[in-house]
Amino acid sequence: YITHGWDLAVATGQPVPYSEAEAAEVLRRAETTLPPQYRGEGMPFGDIVPVPEDAPAIDRLAGFMGRDPAAAR
Repeated sequence: YITHGWDLAVATGQPVPYSEAEAAEVLRRAETTLPPQYRGEGMPFGDIVPVPEDAPAIDRLAGFMGRDPAAAR
């Protein structure tokens, strides 16, 4: 739900409403459960968008899920 909430917040120009702790936990879980074969053209998830390691967890999560965190700015 956090990724879709990020999508809605960005699309409607609202702040992303999740805490650093929430985003970090979801990122941790996603990194251990989302295998590479589900990414790319015609797949459920896009390719990883590179994000600096010191970026906020919500930006790192968005990038990991195939979104460009720069779109939120």
